[in-house]
Amino acid sequence: MTKAASIDVGDLIEGQRFGRFQAGLMFWICTFMLFARCVDLFWIIEPNFRDSAGNLHLAGNIGILAYLTVPVAVIATWVAYYITKLMERPLIVVNDPHLEEILEPEHAH
Repeated sequence: MTKAASIDVGDLIEGQRFGRFQAGLMFWICTFMLFARCVDLFWIIEPNFRDSAGNLHLAGNIGILAYLTVPVAVIATWVAYYITKLMERPLIVVNDPHLEEILEPEHAH
């Protein structure tokens, strides 16, 4: 078995076989895992309803769009509220006595 074939999912997530941490790979693995969990929850919940067979096809049915638009609308509303509240307050305490020390170049990463 080659070295590339022996990499398992745990090694991909932890990034130990790749030397340095790869943020891009981690992002796509986490995105896939969240998407897979959403599909899993959908298939756990939806088939239990009596009229679910009519909701699961795309041709001539706009009801399935609610499964996409409602979560997007809820997330968009939350993000808009969060950003509105974030813009009302400063990110750094203005009258902090240690502000100059914090903003020095030696503290930047």
